[in-house]
Amino acid sequence: QLSGKVFDKPCHNMDKPESKDDYFLATNARGSKMVLASFLAEYDTGANIIMDIFGDAMEQLAGMPTLWFWFTHGAICCYTMHRRNPKQRQYLKMARKCHGKIKFWASKGNPDCQFLAELLRAEACWHSNKINQATLRYHDAIQQAKERHFAHFQALANERLAMMLYESSSSTSSPSSTKSDATTKQQQPSKSSNGNDNSQSKKNDNNSNIGKSNQHYG
Repeated sequence: QLSGKVFDKPCHNMDKPESKDDYFLATNARGSKMVLASFLAEYDTGANIIMDIFGDAMEQLAGMPTLWFWFTHGAICCYTMHRRNPKQRQYLKMARKCHGKIKFWASKGNPDCQFLAELLRAEACWHSNKINQATLRYHDAIQQAKERHFAHFQALANERLAMMLYESSSSTSSPSSTKSDATTKQQQPSKSSNGNDNSQSKKNDNNSNIGKSNQHYG
């Protein structure tokens, strides 16, 4: 849990910063908390923070390299929250805004945004339930993060891939098991109204016919 004497107390006028220095420190503290929320799977916390600081961060902290990482983690949190709460459209809107910024910076040649853009493409594919495409995107993001020596993003992409495969397999296991049970029931011999198998009834009928034939020829 994101708790402790640092996160539990106001950080240098965090709620209402009065100066640019106050704002810089407060926003960095909240941005750091959002990144930790993403790593620790507290996606609701991360999503709420990025929705709160996105506009001000773009205005006050333009050009800061931390924005790349904040928006990546913010998009991950928001994509996840909207997948879990489809009616909460504000999450999807913010995820696309963050994703769009990363995609734009990557298109302008920022080398540190290339693998981040690939990671968010994987997230978008997962959000759209395109599991095969997402798997390929995640593998590309993992390889690119490895080449850029961003070990924490390499680990994050591996974790997101594993989480996606686990959730997708869990969601399909129940219908398949139900179908298997239905098939098994269809293959079982049906029973007559008195509780005996039809096969047993047929056997009794055959024995009866044999008895009648013996009486005839006797």
